[in-house]
Amino acid sequence: MAFKYGMKAAVYPDQLQDRLESFRRLGIPSVIELHLFGADDVFSKDAAVWSSGVRRYADVCRFVVHYPIMDAKTGYLFDASDDDCDRFEAVLDFTQACGAVGLVMHCCYGFNRDISKREAMTGFLAQVEHWNELSRMRGIRILLENYGFVWLPPGLGADYVTSPLDHCFPWDMAVMVAAIREKGMEAVGFLLDTAHAVLSANMFNMRRRHGHLSGDKRFRNIFSEDLDRARCLTASDFMHDSIEYFHVSDAFVWREEDNHLDEMRKWLYTENLPIGRGNVDFAEIMEKAKGDETLIMEINPEKGDHAHNISQYEAVVWFREKFG
Repeated sequence: MAFKYGMKAAVYPDQLQDRLESFRRLGIPSVIELHLFGADDVFSKDAAVWSSGVRRYADVCRFVVHYPIMDAKTGYLFDASDDDCDRFEAVLDFTQACGAVGLVMHCCYGFNRDISKREAMTGFLAQVEHWNELSRMRGIRILLENYGFVWLPPGLGADYVTSPLDHCFPWDMAVMVAAIREKGMEAVGFLLDTAHAVLSANMFNMRRRHGHLSGDKRFRNIFSEDLDRARCLTASDFMHDSIEYFHVSDAFVWREEDNHLDEMRKWLYTENLPIGRGNVDFAEIMEKAKGDETLIMEINPEKGDHAHNISQYEAVVWFREKFG
């Protein structure tokens, strides 16, 4: 068995062609995760044009679609507690039209709502069961992705939103895996975002070390019941056997010697870095992998040129040399 490798791209032709050329140079099968932005693509009047433009490459590339966490134009935040079935089915139809095999969904439920973690988990799993039925009929696999609090771009009236399910700590994932198996949700799997796992571990460890952070709303989704489950966390603690895909990027791991909190954004917000720009121990994470998962390089180009993302290409080269 060997890892499979992928890269992210928008549905735009220049990005798709760039990624396909990167895979040609690498001499490996092409896997592309399509990141959607809402009204600019999947919910636009040109949605059929975008999907048909992707589908022309379906014979030479395996596609996965990423549900838009936020609509770049309207500011709409997808929240599983909204029960917006029409919107979800529209994305499923777009995914199918692209010839994609999977749809990535963030584990979020009840943004800024005063509900318990137990209530949020129950509601979320009910939605997942519904997603399973809708996606199974279309031959699409749902991939649940761990996520932390959602930090927002300027102009939306808030810096971030939180949900009771933020972080998907290892014990939360265990609950989800058990429920999915018990209910026989055969169309549902998991994707682990390594940077999200790092940021969530950072927040957990910082919250244990600095009790006053309980008053910071970004940390309010780390409950006392969570703190009772472990003394510290690392990204490798988030690994489990049901993971099929990874999002891979570098980030900054907070350690106890980093006692200063004046660089809070560094520990809470930084992700999508090229490999080597942070300090993530990927060997520690990958040694717990099965070895046949797909690793999507969810890395932003250093110079902002998304049409020519050399950082993702370089990450695949590095991982193949390091882990095969």
